[in-house]
Amino acid sequence: MTYFKIKKTADQRKRIDGSIYVANELYTLKEKEKYNIPVAYYDTIEIPKSKIYFMFGARFAMEK
Repeated sequence: MTYFKIKKTADQRKRIDGSIYVANELYTLKEKEKYNIPVAYYDTIEIPKSKIYFMFGARFAMEK
């Protein structure tokens, strides 16, 4: 599945809803559009859903 991974340079920047971006957090296409995430803030990655986990309400990829 395609996810949008927040870069370390965008860590702790504010989202339009008042929350913050967390480095390495993953967003889906629908979430990316909802929060209008700037292209400079993320990298596009392909990762299976079985390699995803949630921590404190944020989605992350398991490390290799």
